[in-house]
Amino acid sequence: MFVGGFQLKAHLDKISATMLYDTLHDSKYRKLWDRNMIEGYEICCLNPNNDISYYSISTPSPLKNRDFVLLRSWLDIGREIFIINHSVNHASVPTKKNFVRGLSFITGYYIVPDGKPEEKGCTLNYVTQSDPKGKLPTWVVNKLSKFVAPKIVKRLTKAALAYPKWKAEHEPHFKPWHNPEQMSYLPKLNLSDIGSINDTLKASGVDESNVAESDAEKVSQNGDEESD
Repeated sequence: MFVGGFQLKAHLDKISATMLYDTLHDSKYRKLWDRNMIEGYEICCLNPNNDISYYSISTPSPLKNRDFVLLRSWLDIGREIFIINHSVNHASVPTKKNFVRGLSFITGYYIVPDGKPEEKGCTLNYVTQSDPKGKLPTWVVNKLSKFVAPKIVKRLTKAALAYPKWKAEHEPHFKPWHNPEQMSYLPKLNLSDIGSINDTLKASGVDESNVAESDAEKVSQNGDEESD
């Protein structure tokens, strides 16, 4: 097993902490700015600050697409905002054909506003430690961590700036991450649906060791065609 880790810190002077928080949370909006996402949806909730969700991403051939089942937790205390996740095994989402089930040990966003959360200016801290599974060469994972993760800042900045206008036309008052009473749209977690994480990862041993450096370049450049 190879575990790839990455962290970054960036100051975003044009974006408020609240805008960034909303952009990261809104799964319907994510479909518009996350060009690698194939599918993403919430499965169930534990309480107003924790849910379980499914997320799948595309990768250029010859790599297999990846998917994740994640327990996500969040907390907004004004001067600090947290969103973190780690992988779990949920019975409603068994491993899928043509996907490699990845493993997130921890992935998190820590947002600190410069002043008031609704005013422009905040610092984004991002950290991830994950195992993409499959039999990928170590150098491939290192390359992806180096080139793919930094694009988060560029994409998030562009998405967050456009979010208020988009949200004004798409259920503007529906923000369950701010309004706990709106979490009722999700079923409650049934503990019997949670299994051992090892069970769901047994099918993740796809051999991709023959990937060439040119193939990894395709992955690292995926999404670069975005216009500014």
